[in-house]
Amino acid sequence: MAHSSAAPLKSILKKALVKAPGPSPPTGPSKPERDQETALYHARLIQEQKDAEVEIFNAIERLIELPSSSQADPAHPSMADVALVLRDVSLFQPSDYDALIEERNINQSCGYLLCPRPRRMEDTPAKFRIVRGKARGEEFRVLRKAELERWCSRDCAMRALHLRTWKMGTVRLTKQLERWL
Repeated sequence: MAHSSAAPLKSILKKALVKAPGPSPPTGPSKPERDQETALYHARLIQEQKDAEVEIFNAIERLIELPSSSQADPAHPSMADVALVLRDVSLFQPSDYDALIEERNINQSCGYLLCPRPRRMEDTPAKFRIVRGKARGEEFRVLRKAELERWCSRDCAMRALHLRTWKMGTVRLTKQLERWL
């Protein structure tokens, strides 16, 4: 019951594309060329990381020697010292800042970068200390002796905390230091 006058049936399958004769389109770089580009990219990244680490190391060396005067007042540091701190600390991660404080403590200096005084040394074998809060009526706190010995005074600890939270925004250390300040 097929009608001979009916339209011929069309295939529902896609017709094969016929390539036009002529030059073929570019296929892109070969696999060895792509591998070489990837290797060069990673080598540049590694070199940038090494350069950044060298710059951080140099900044730590410069900041260990601060302040520039042994008579400097940590509450009113020189503008040249402040500029150096702001420039160099901008390179730091929180761990770099901690390493700098540790290096200053090894040199028996206060951990605050703009303080020329020696760090506090507790004359006790105890690992903890009971410290009274600064405000009247504030409760006592139990603190690690090592944390107390990082700074020459509570004021320098607050200044160092301010620098860290301003530049690095580290909440964890802020809470740690606020416990004893």
